[in-house]
Amino acid sequence: LNHCRTAAGQRLLVQWVKQPLLDVRQIAERHDVVECFVDDTQARSALMDEHLKRVPDVQRIAKRFQSGRASLQEVVRMYQVARALPALLCVLREDLGGRHAPLVRSLFAEPLARLVADFAKFEELVETTVELERVERGDYFIKSAYNEELGEVRGELDRMERAIEGLGARTAADLDLEPAKLKIECAQDGYAFRVTRKDERVLRDNPNITQLGAKQNGVRFTNRRMSELNEQWLEQRYAYERLQ
Repeated sequence: LNHCRTAAGQRLLVQWVKQPLLDVRQIAERHDVVECFVDDTQARSALMDEHLKRVPDVQRIAKRFQSGRASLQEVVRMYQVARALPALLCVLREDLGGRHAPLVRSLFAEPLARLVADFAKFEELVETTVELERVERGDYFIKSAYNEELGEVRGELDRMERAIEGLGARTAADLDLEPAKLKIECAQDGYAFRVTRKDERVLRDNPNITQLGAKQNGVRFTNRRMSELNEQWLEQRYAYERLQ
């Protein structure tokens, strides 16, 4: 019964099962909406597999906004939702077919279009103030231009990141690896190196190497200098987060 792609959808399904409609007109309307998506396999698949499955729990994030407890990460997640809405709206407006498509557009596409318009200034605000290019690395930073202290800490972070990049080239040479085969990754615990499982042999019996774990995409490891730089970088990142 539960084929929902979002947490909010799952909660709504439970509500519908526990509290079924009693009004015949509303029941018929809901059946028409369901029939529309059952008949249009292409639009249904696009919504479920390309759009809805990436939507976070918007209801819970909204509650944190309402209580004044939303973090910068949650601000960015809502920004990502806002950026995804036009493509979803396009499916409902232009791709969805069938005799009940006008009903679906009136129930969902029109309110969604108003929401897209309402989000425009929010998107602009986030793009102006947040370093979105760092989000993929797990960093949620306000742009340093808004605060002198942030600028100083950001300068230290940039200096350390350049040092880490330089260390990568030296470490590859020490391991007799082509530079392209040694990756530098940044996760929640900071920076580490990674090599493929095939190249893991260069790490064996090396007293200067500490392996951090292996996954399908390779083996993560560090060395003494990387550990020192990473510890300093983490301290500066925490300082940046406290200041913003």
